[in-house]
Amino acid sequence: MSMRGVEPLGTMTLRDAIDRLFGEGFLGRTLFPGRIRSLGEEQRVPVNIFELPEGLMVIVPMPGLQANDVEISVSGNVLTVRGRRTPGQEDRDYLLKEWDYGPYGRTIELPFPVDTNHIIATLDNGVLTVNLRKAASAIPKRIHVRSAEERNLTGGETHSSPQGLAREKASQGH
Repeated sequence: MSMRGVEPLGTMTLRDAIDRLFGEGFLGRTLFPGRIRSLGEEQRVPVNIFELPEGLMVIVPMPGLQANDVEISVSGNVLTVRGRRTPGQEDRDYLLKEWDYGPYGRTIELPFPVDTNHIIATLDNGVLTVNLRKAASAIPKRIHVRSAEERNLTGGETHSSPQGLAREKASQGH
């Protein structure tokens, strides 16, 4: 299954669009510069997702975090990435402060099941890269198609041939 390129506004809900409008304002100006997030409110972190032949690559910016500050989990077809940015020097008088502190993360519905035993996550220079391998059930299987001549030469049988039906009944214990 291939993932389509998506415009950033194409995946945004109406609530996200309104939050973005009031949070960022017009022309990138903040309408409410003193807006304080409620305690425990998780900020949404942007992601880039690439489909590879063997699975997916998810890239998430995590500036200022160490590997032990990042939590990654997979449950079913859902990947969750979380981090927590702690305050730095808060005693300063900022002219402009755009970097929020606190919890942030992202939950992503994956397009196919992944093999949870083969997930590799690395954090390098503030960029988290998560490689997820497709589960065996999600990998397409190529089926060899035999010609009628090949079937006759090998003594092959079909599910509807008398030999195939007899073998199927015998395997079911009839």
